[in-house]
Amino acid sequence: MNNSPSKIQFVYNANSGQVNAALDWAHKIISPATYSCSLCSITYGNWGMKKEWKLFLQQLPFEVEFIYKDNFEQPEQNLDLPAVIQLRNEQWSLLISASELKKTQNCSDLIALLQQRLVSDEAHKTNNSLKFT
Repeated sequence: MNNSPSKIQFVYNANSGQVNAALDWAHKIISPATYSCSLCSITYGNWGMKKEWKLFLQQLPFEVEFIYKDNFEQPEQNLDLPAVIQLRNEQWSLLISASELKKTQNCSDLIALLQQRLVSDEAHKTNNSLKFT
């Protein structure tokens, strides 16, 4: 059985669409401390995706998907967002929680945490599986 994830989903605590993107952009500039999507804050600057993050994502050996909260089908457990989840062996599991993302200081820290989780046996041995209805 292949233990490598076939897909990683980055689920933002933000809504999709150009109007929401503009409001989020303004919010991050005016009051970054109160912005609700730590994943967005870490991986995006004022003018787009951070170069370090973009290069890291291009090197990942599996599918990566970005989902806004208004397009995300919540599991039965009602997952706190933002979050990073993975599909491995046809089962979704939590890879990085909202509370962990909130504690992450910068893009380098997120990359290190994600690399650790992706190679760690603990990431897929724990009972973090998500059940979708």
